[in-house]
Amino acid sequence: MATVSVVGVWKLPSSVLINRVIICCTSSSCRSSQWNSITRRSNVCAHLPNFNDDHAERVLYVPSMGFSFGVAIGYLKLLRVAQLRILKNTLKICLAMLMISHILRCRERAVEWLKEETLFASALTVCPNNAKVHYNIARLAQSDTKNYSKAFYHYHEAIKLYPRYEAALMNLGNLYREIGNLNSAEKYLQKAVEVAPNFATAWMNLGIVQATARHHEKALVSYQKALFYRPNYANCFYNIGNMYVEGKQYNKALSYWKQAVLLKPQLAKAWTNILTLLDSLSLFEEALNVSEEALKLHRNNSAILLVRANVLGKLARYEEAETLYKLIIVQEPSNYLCHTNLGVLYHRWNKLPLAIAQYRRAISSDSRKAITAKENLSKVLVTHLNIDL
Repeated sequence: MATVSVVGVWKLPSSVLINRVIICCTSSSCRSSQWNSITRRSNVCAHLPNFNDDHAERVLYVPSMGFSFGVAIGYLKLLRVAQLRILKNTLKICLAMLMISHILRCRERAVEWLKEETLFASALTVCPNNAKVHYNIARLAQSDTKNYSKAFYHYHEAIKLYPRYEAALMNLGNLYREIGNLNSAEKYLQKAVEVAPNFATAWMNLGIVQATARHHEKALVSYQKALFYRPNYANCFYNIGNMYVEGKQYNKALSYWKQAVLLKPQLAKAWTNILTLLDSLSLFEEALNVSEEALKLHRNNSAILLVRANVLGKLARYEEAETLYKLIIVQEPSNYLCHTNLGVLYHRWNKLPLAIAQYRRAISSDSRKAITAKENLSKVLVTHLNIDL
């Protein structure tokens, strides 16, 4: 009887199953204490409202009230002075036109506020040389629309206008990392920490780039800098764990991931990595105990459920594993890995028709990635059904 190839499913290499996180400081609130100085130095329009700041356009409310009172008082005085009926009617028409024009402009501005993209685009027409406006347009292009060419352009414009703009430097570095240009990524992240030495997020992202380039000693120094400035930085502990697992220092990886979830229990990826590593080390009982704790916080997290189901399957607790796999499939019908693992479960359970069905569903969900499903399906068909593929 042909053996069933399950290694690629039950025990994927850490490089496949271990989650990674890049905590990109793309939020508009990032280092908000720097915004006003940036805006003041970058544009003569800096006195205009800081779009997307706490102040926003509400700073115009009181001046608008003053303008309204001034128009009303002036209109009433002119109305008393005007003797001819035609002059009074002209004043009324002028007031009506003024009100209509302001109402229309107000509605136009309200439409611009419906989306950040239109809001910042309108700001760019008013303040084309404002570094913060360029930064926010780039941030949206990077995180929302994935328009990297647009993001690159506006980040570079923001830095050109204000070379010490640390958030723009950091995000530009992260953007270069995303396209695989690690040298440029490190260059801009290094500039960010030179401009703002206490910028913990930039230090962490610099460590991520250095770890990706296999410069682990330099990465560790950057991570330690991040923790120096922010001692309870859960995401940094998480990324240090990722670096150690790549170096096969599993005990250290587990230690840092456990510290990450202790500081930030909602960090689901850290829980998943802990479970994945415990599974790969065959520490099944510990994996089940940890998964119970994780599921209290992340009840329907498919990644955590998947690892728990894998462990239950290895312990021959087939019914429990089957229940979890089916629960994941309800949430994610196209999860090829879940279909593959459920097929392996049925294969081991000797429920071959069900195994075949799950292998086929895995292949239809993602034929490029479902390599193990293809191999196992071929074996079960040839061996047990005498079908010559």
